[in-house]
Amino acid sequence: MIAIIPARSGSSLKDKNIRPLGGYPLLAWSVIASILCGEIESIILTTDSEEYAEIGRRYGAEILMRPPEICHASATDITYIKHALENLETIPERIVILRPTTPLRDPLVLNKNVGLPGNWTAVRSVHQMKESALKCLRMESGFLTGLWF
Repeated sequence: MIAIIPARSGSSLKDKNIRPLGGYPLLAWSVIASILCGEIESIILTTDSEEYAEIGRRYGAEILMRPPEICHASATDITYIKHALENLETIPERIVILRPTTPLRDPLVLNKNVGLPGNWTAVRSVHQMKESALKCLRMESGFLTGLWF
């Protein structure tokens, strides 16, 4: 089982993935949670930034540098996952995606969930919305509009 931590440097919020939280860079929290999980054998930080890579190494992640063509705002998750899998010596049985922007994970909960039996191949952290999805909005032509109409 491997953890893939996606942390590209380009964002509307400059360097959000390395902003400090509780004295640690944001992406460090995902690396540390992976280490403390116990079930994860390898931690891969996929990034386009040498600065991010150095921070990832410092906390215990292996680094996979991403090419520019898959490091833009419209790049999908599958692009960096596919890139990671193409660059691994062996294909893992299971993959855990841990985004740096969700830093406050309980490693015990992570361990419990990635250790679940069954025929699953990937785990991704999510949380229940506090509000109804019907209250979500998006920008369209400079105006807020509902997601569902």
